[in-house]
Amino acid sequence: MQKFRLVWDTTRHTTGFEEIDRQHQALVERVNQFSQAVEQHADFSESLRLMNEILSYAKQHFDYEEDLMRDSGFPGAERHTSEHDALMTKIHTLVDTLSSNDSNKMLLVTAFLTDCAENHILHEDQALALYLLAQGVT
Repeated sequence: MQKFRLVWDTTRHTTGFEEIDRQHQALVERVNQFSQAVEQHADFSESLRLMNEILSYAKQHFDYEEDLMRDSGFPGAERHTSEHDALMTKIHTLVDTLSSNDSNKMLLVTAFLTDCAENHILHEDQALALYLLAQGVT
């Protein structure tokens, strides 16, 4: 049984902006892969590789959203970008504190990732997508 897993629910998570939804699903999949690796006590180097993959993909996704916000004149761009920066800083800080013999900390990282992804998609990204769609951005 997985302790921390995100389940894509189209009624809750879909923004209606196809590329954002595709990227969110890919991010959810990466977070779930990391969660599964931690739960199955994967080799630390494998868990760290998966975490770095999440960080890399999240950065690409955030850059994509930030370009959309800038290009569309999204009024909440500064706050949304600040949240992206804060999330990346927190995740990097957590990764820097990981060690191969601390499974409890790995579980905390998993909990943090699943919670952050869920909340960010349901709140910040839904608002962005609604604005983009209202502006006719596709």
